[in-house]
Amino acid sequence: MKKNSIRQTELISLLLILFPILTGAFLYNRLPQKMATHFGMTDMPNAFSNKLWVIIGLPFLGIILQVMVFLILRNQKETKNLDFKIVNITLWLVPVITNIVNLSLYAYALGHKVKGSFMLSAFLGLFFIIFGNYLPKVSPNHVVGIKLPWTLNNTENWRKTHRFAGWIFFISGIVLLLTSYWEMYWSVISITIIVILIPTCYSYLLSKKGY
Repeated sequence: MKKNSIRQTELISLLLILFPILTGAFLYNRLPQKMATHFGMTDMPNAFSNKLWVIIGLPFLGIILQVMVFLILRNQKETKNLDFKIVNITLWLVPVITNIVNLSLYAYALGHKVKGSFMLSAFLGLFFIIFGNYLPKVSPNHVVGIKLPWTLNNTENWRKTHRFAGWIFFISGIVLLLTSYWEMYWSVISITIIVILIPTCYSYLLSKKGY
């Protein structure tokens, strides 16, 4: 990977996290003093925060998380061997989530209908599809992938597990997109458990076979 390209991506990702602050400043006088910040299973708000916290505090938390991602990637020797696209996906996660959350809260506060369950299903579905497409290409490392003792200790186990997991993520992502219209939180929870549990069990069974 080119170091300069990574640094440019890091800078742009930080600037993107700040975008909700600019949007919030533009909408400041139209936003209520108290804004909904948490929603229950029925998409009804059950927690509220001061609008300054929503506008400034949430993006600031995003900055902290993103810096932590930078440090993790820089402190791992294996990062230099990772596909640049994989690192890119990792670097864009926090900025995208921060913008989706903040802009959704702004929209809800301004009276627009925002369905958290639909947005969560759609976002996770897209992420699973993209991640599943690149997962088989990830080489053994301690940063990205299914990092289990038996996958890290056996290259063939890692390769087979990630090729299998790639399909699981991809298919699960399509299912999430198809079911997002019905806004079912249970589908998000159950499918998330599936994409974690099935590849883990598959990898363990491979290790028992000598891989």
